[in-house]
This record gives sequence, structure tokens and C-alpha cells, in this order.
Amino acid sequence: MDYTFPIMINIFKYMYYRLFTWNLKKWGRYDDPQGNALIGVSFVMFLNLNALGVFLDFMGWFKYFEGGLSKIEVSIILLIILGFNYFWLMHKGKFLQLVKHYKKESKAERRKNTFILWGYFVISLVLPLLMISIHKQLVG
Repeated sequence: MDYTFPIMINIFKYMYYRLFTWNLKKWGRYDDPQGNALIGVSFVMFLNLNALGVFLDFMGWFKYFEGGLSKIEVSIILLIILGFNYFWLMHKGKFLQLVKHYKKESKAERRKNTFILWGYFVISLVLPLLMISIHKQLVG
């Protein structure tokens, strides 16, 4: 049985929780920590979609580097991600359930989850850059 999708969902939920609690501690309620966490998670998802575009171009299935999507289409995709995440993570105080759930984690769980989260974040940043670098070397 493949557990990849539920693991990804948990990573994004945990990322939201950590961004929310960090923002809340750092700047308080007036900085809209739930909105900032929403933007952070949505940005990482957007990076992942860009990585997919780079990969598809690398494989020759989509012309990502030749303007496969217009700026309007990219903006619409980002708005869809933000809208989806709003209803998934924030609507009707859903983020409070995440806080309640993850507040119970032990120190060992927190360390493990933080390691996984940072690993995922670094891979999300490095992988597209690596693919772009390889693409430039192959194409010229």
C-alpha cells in the first residue's frame, strides 16, 4: 500500500502548524499568523509545482522554459492553491485543530518532525535548481 499522499498531507499540515506557531510567538496575533502560515505553505506547494514543470520539461513532455504558461495562468494556479489551502487549513478555525493536535507531540516527535520538515523544504528548493542546472548543461 502506498502511503506517499497521506505523508505529504501531514507534512503540509505540520508545516502550517510550525509556521503559525512561530509567527504567533514572534509577532503575535496582530500579524495574522494563520494567514502568513497559509501563504508559506502555499508558496512551498507552488515551488513543488514549478519543480514538476521543470521535470516535465527535462523529460521533453512540456515546454516549461519556453513559456508553457502565461503569467495569468501562473497567477490563477497560485490563487487556486491559496483558495484550496484556505478551505483545507483555515476555514472555520481548522488551524486551531492542528494546533491542538500537534501541541501534544513529545520532544522526540518534534525533533523527528522538524528534521523531516526541513529536509522536505530543502529538497523543495534544491531539486528544481539542480534540474535547471542540468537542463542548462544539456541544452546549452
